[in-house]
Amino acid sequence: MGSERVLVTGPQGIKDILQLETYKFEKPRAVRAILQGILGDGLVTAEGQNHKNQRRLLQPAFKFKQIKDNYPTFWKKSLEFIDQLNNVPDTVDVVPLLSRPTLDIIGAAGFGMDFKSVAHPDNEMTKNYATGFNSSKSAQRRRLLGFLLPAWLLNILPLKRNRELNIALNTIRKTIAGLLDDRKVGLQSGETPSDILSAIMSSGVLDSEALTHECMTVEVTTDPERIRQEVRSNIASPDCELAAAVAAVDDLKYTSAVVSEALRLHAPVHMLQRIAKQKLTVSGVPCPKGTNFRISIWALNHSPGRWSSDPLKFDLDRWLLDTAGGAADLYSFNTFSHGPRACIGERFARAEMLVMIAALVGRYNVEFVGTGETVNPNPDEARIEIGVTTKFEGGLHLKLRRVDGW
Repeated sequence: MGSERVLVTGPQGIKDILQLETYKFEKPRAVRAILQGILGDGLVTAEGQNHKNQRRLLQPAFKFKQIKDNYPTFWKKSLEFIDQLNNVPDTVDVVPLLSRPTLDIIGAAGFGMDFKSVAHPDNEMTKNYATGFNSSKSAQRRRLLGFLLPAWLLNILPLKRNRELNIALNTIRKTIAGLLDDRKVGLQSGETPSDILSAIMSSGVLDSEALTHECMTVEVTTDPERIRQEVRSNIASPDCELAAAVAAVDDLKYTSAVVSEALRLHAPVHMLQRIAKQKLTVSGVPCPKGTNFRISIWALNHSPGRWSSDPLKFDLDRWLLDTAGGAADLYSFNTFSHGPRACIGERFARAEMLVMIAALVGRYNVEFVGTGETVNPNPDEARIEIGVTTKFEGGLHLKLRRVDGW
């Protein structure tokens, strides 16, 4: 078996791996083991025909109409979140705070259940969610071991992180199992709720174990004044009629550009890795079975030759002047990947970000003041920590000042 490592940077190579020959590749064993330890055997970790089948069944639940039906949930939870900010210090690390409305939105829009994370951040579900997805030192050590040991051995080692994960994920899975039972009863009685879980089950996915894995898988400050003006000109007040606020969301073009540019510059996943399952040709180059291909999302999203303006600059005009951001080709923006394995939740993620930013900046002036335990002397620098996902090292400290009139 080959052991070559290839960094793929050309559009044809990316197209070959992500779109044309997707199922001739698979994620490396160590990467799958790390993800399965958190997400189970859902869409992200599935391979081959199993992945095709899961994607076909899940796709209808993530169509634009289904996501739009959940805009009211996004808006109500975002308002609940900004109301809670009245009780936090003027300068605060927003990273742990933002996980609370995110969890509530996933619960409500995804499963039709309010986890009450915003109102009660110390409840069992919230604490276990935070534990399952944290980036502690023990979590980092376990990730490193995942590249050295087989999954079965990694999972039975007496590691602190294994104990944390087992407790957290068992609690979350029990909660989801209860949701599945309730939803089955509701669907059999003719209910038609708009949450994603019900849409998935209505499409024919009724296996509780498979659904549990999918549920485990579902899971920003340059010119706040301009964002605020756009939000307030389209939404008279946060307490206006819900239907009017929801209808205005798609008109927030500048705020939408902020979302796109933030996702381009700070992609949550920095790299894709694939192993060739057979001998094949990529970009006209013969590659043996076992070749390890790496696609750097960060490098492509920041590549000088792929964007019409300076790709290292936070430039909203690139999206306001061109819906493709001035990209040279489809594969210049890789935050959500492409092809059959592209992120199925892209629309959900974009809509959630858009609504939460609109609510936050509509009410508050937001100023970045640093990361970590002490304030960073250079306010333009945010240190990035790279793990399974990319995160701000030490946190993201913002100064919040309420702006009257909304």
